[in-house]
Amino acid sequence: MDGLSPDLGIGEREAIALALEVAADFVILDDQQGRRVAHEKGLLATGTLGILIEARERGMIPSVRCELDRLIEAGMWIDEAFYHRILQEFGE
Repeated sequence: MDGLSPDLGIGEREAIALALEVAADFVILDDQQGRRVAHEKGLLATGTLGILIEARERGMIPSVRCELDRLIEAGMWIDEAFYHRILQEFGE
């Protein structure tokens, strides 16, 4: 994990290091600083919400609202304005 910011959590550092090691197409990180570092290392990065949006766009899930609400119930913080913007985008 040489060259990765010590300010990142161990999970973010491990995910980035593994993505680099296996030449992954992208890495999934919810931490904004982790995504910034991943981009600096030449990796594409997305978060959990990006995965949900992609799944909804591809018709893999029927409703993004249900999945967002489940994440919130599980303890994930989602900005309220962003939540409503996503729902509006998909007409939910």
